Amino acid sequence: MTRTEVSAVVGTYTGTDEDGNEWSSVISADGTYRDMRGGATVETGTWQETDGLTCFTKDLAQNEAAQAPDCFAIGNVNEDGQVLVVDIDGRGSLIQKVEE
Repeated sequence: MTRTEVSAVVGTYTGTDEDGNEWSSVISADGTYRDMRGGATVETGTWQETDGLTCFTKDLAQNEAAQAPDCFAIGNVNEDGQVLVVDIDGRGSLIQKVEE
């Protein structure tokens, strides 16, 4: 991706976790992301697209060990605003894209 291209993954997404809690994620054009629960930011980091996957690298807290990025195949937005996201183990889920 060149600097003038904006990835189709940029935007705001919402969903519900396995415990029924609502979440949202903002993926920004500057290569950063922010995950929120209950309106509070719970994680920030950077993202990049590599080999057809979108990979997220969490910002580290003090004394926290580095972890491998979490990578996903993110599909196209359908007419209902839903996006299929598949992790590297092949588990998929539909999430809602609410903003470009």
